[in-house]
Amino acid sequence: MTRSVRSLGLPLALALLLLGGTVVPSQAQIGVSAGLNFEEAGDIKNAAGNTDAALSTATGYHFGLSFEFGTDRFRLRPGILFRNVGTYDLSPDAGAQDATREFDVSVIEIPLDLRMKALPIPYVNPYIMAGAMVALPRSEGDFSDATRDWPLSGNVGAGLSLSISSVKVQPEVRYQFGLTDYISDSFTVESETINPADSPEFSAFSARLTFMF
Repeated sequence: MTRSVRSLGLPLALALLLLGGTVVPSQAQIGVSAGLNFEEAGDIKNAAGNTDAALSTATGYHFGLSFEFGTDRFRLRPGILFRNVGTYDLSPDAGAQDATREFDVSVIEIPLDLRMKALPIPYVNPYIMAGAMVALPRSEGDFSDATRDWPLSGNVGAGLSLSISSVKVQPEVRYQFGLTDYISDSFTVESETINPADSPEFSAFSARLTFMF
């Protein structure tokens, strides 16, 4: 992706959130969400095709707050979540004696989903959803310079909304696909400069459970 395309991520997400704020809230609810994510973020490779860093932990978790409002058929759901992505193993220099270094990667996500009821079934409402999301990646130590702020992703998924008294229980499955990369063009870790030839994008399957109150 070009830098001009990447720079659209945050403004586009903010515009979507502002658009969502123009909808008159109807049956507005706040909830908590948590689940597991199965990451597909690729390795970081150099121009020679060798792997400089590999994502070794492919299963993470996420949790946070969700908000929902709209009509009976269409509902907007913005939120803010913490997501543990996994651990990158950074290979040492050729001939170096130091062991492989590990760096955990996590993100703060700001999604905005549009949910549409699929079938008019009382108490058990199947739905499909799609939306956009911006993220603020975070890592520890020198690897924090490797992550680029505000990468943009898309989301699609499906789930059920189960009404139990005034609470809605929403189990769902989602697929998140990266629209922009989240690794810098080059970064330095412990005096070692890495120049990725093709930066990976955030992609993951996830299973989520949300309770709306």
